[in-house]
Amino acid sequence: MKTVTIYVNLENEGVDSWRPVDAQKVDHEKYFIPDDTIIPEGEVWQFQPGKVVRCVPAQGKDGEEETLLAVESV
Repeated sequence: MKTVTIYVNLENEGVDSWRPVDAQKVDHEKYFIPDDTIIPEGEVWQFQPGKVVRCVPAQGKDGEEETLLAVESV
């Protein structure tokens, strides 16, 4: 499986915050967050390791390249 970087929403941050996470592409919009992914201490992720998530493309800040945002568990 191809590994790509997706972004997972951080909960309880007070502002819109996203963590870059290595994930394995399953198909067109679906990505698997490996079970052995470590969540940094003090962070609460919207989607946990071991889950398959659907991602949508989003334009990066200030014209940076497009990123993939995890939006739902599948």
